[in-house]
Amino acid sequence: MSKRRKALHAIMEQLEEEVEAGNVNEGAHLRLCKRLKRAYDAPSCRMEHIRSYLLDVLKSDPISAVSVPLKYRYFTLELPAFLAALFRAKREELNKSLAGDDLAEDYKEIPASWWEEFLMGAAPEWMFANMDDRDFLLNARGIVGILIMTDDDSLSHVEAHLDRLKVKPSALFPVAAPGADLGREDPDVSHMLDADPRFVRWLLKDEAYTDDEREQLRAQAFDFSTPDVHEDAGWREALGLRDIDEVRSCVAVCALGSTFREARERVIAQR
Repeated sequence: MSKRRKALHAIMEQLEEEVEAGNVNEGAHLRLCKRLKRAYDAPSCRMEHIRSYLLDVLKSDPISAVSVPLKYRYFTLELPAFLAALFRAKREELNKSLAGDDLAEDYKEIPASWWEEFLMGAAPEWMFANMDDRDFLLNARGIVGILIMTDDDSLSHVEAHLDRLKVKPSALFPVAAPGADLGREDPDVSHMLDADPRFVRWLLKDEAYTDDEREQLRAQAFDFSTPDVHEDAGWREALGLRDIDEVRSCVAVCALGSTFREARERVIAQR
């Protein structure tokens, strides 16, 4: 119990004693108790101060993410709202002097060097060092998913980070057999492709996936895709499609009830 709560608890006990002694009427007692309870139940501002501090520090010194204690990671580096606020603050810092037409012409993206240093702390090497341990594996999958889901621009940097760590896609994201029950809370490869279907381009670098698994990944990446994803050349290449016209043809064929694999085979046959 914090010092604030201990003090409030002591006041509440003293108030009860005063009531029993007849020194406080019931109406006043009720009103005071309600106010004290609200104060007692109010969340501490400590975590907000920590988040505010980290936002300021990480904007200019992203490698500081390495030093964030484990007990604070869940409320900061593994919290989508915090990450979104951090990325937004960094972009605002980079472009604070721009306005109007200048903003469109001279807009600065977060540099790759910042992402590289930040990811060293947000998704550290030790997190991927023991993927035979289920807890480590799920935590590693979770943070990758959070990073991909939180910011559209993060994907290529996350992919590069995983490559630097020599993470094997099939070890981090094995493909479950169709119909397998992985548990509702266990992040798996389908969650990653739902967050960003372009992630398939990194996954399929790994030749350890079987042919059927590769087709399953392609089908999921296609099913979760949107028109903006279709514009990504790396995504199209991973799915075996040459251009946007072939993507549109697959969309049309699948709309008639065909699977993606059947649609792609039909498109390839017409080349």
